[in-house]
Amino acid sequence: MARRPVHQVYGIEPTSGFARAGLIFSALGWLTCGLLCIPGAFLSFAALFDRGPKGTAIAGLIIGFPGVAFFILVGLGMIAAVFAPGFVAYNEPAPARSNVIVSESIDTALAPDEEQDHEREDAEEQADQQRDALYAEWIEENPAPEEPTFETETWYSDGLNTKTEGTFVSADATSVTIRKLDGTEVKVDRERLSASSIGMVDEHFRVVVEFESKWHEWKERSDAEEVRIAVMEL
Repeated sequence: MARRPVHQVYGIEPTSGFARAGLIFSALGWLTCGLLCIPGAFLSFAALFDRGPKGTAIAGLIIGFPGVAFFILVGLGMIAAVFAPGFVAYNEPAPARSNVIVSESIDTALAPDEEQDHEREDAEEQADQQRDALYAEWIEENPAPEEPTFETETWYSDGLNTKTEGTFVSADATSVTIRKLDGTEVKVDRERLSASSIGMVDEHFRVVVEFESKWHEWKERSDAEEVRIAVMEL
């Protein structure tokens, strides 16, 4: 019985995707002054290491590498020619001008809104000065009450056995503070003071309380006058 011949079929490796992409980019790169030839040449070079036919990759290299050289020599020069004048003009210092010309140009270049802003600021500044003058005049006509001062006196305590020279500072229900001649302050229990010294404490304390009452009353009037002047239309 005759034997049928056996035919071996060998598969053909497909073209690499990198090779096809590289050829396309290299071809289109000439339409962009060689810019797309850069990725085209790179992909074609990478396709040389893939399995399969190398013809497409070689064609991409043949077309792409001259495009890369064209982009370096011509494309970059065209880009520099387009953007260089603007860059130079941006970094070029402004020509020097005299102070008179500068001041005149500034005056004439002020927009109407800016002039109105300056006028409004000047008017507000003048109004503030007038308000300050009115408040100062009121203070002069209505001065704050003067804080009481006390002369140096002799304070007796412990049944007249202890004597202290000094001025009255403050007092409360149980003690009195006295500033001695050397500037130091001492606190003496009220019950230790003599009757005459207790009388001085009560009189000084009454003067202090009266002053504080008058000062708080004046402060309220002063604050009210300051608010009235602040909202006044000038």
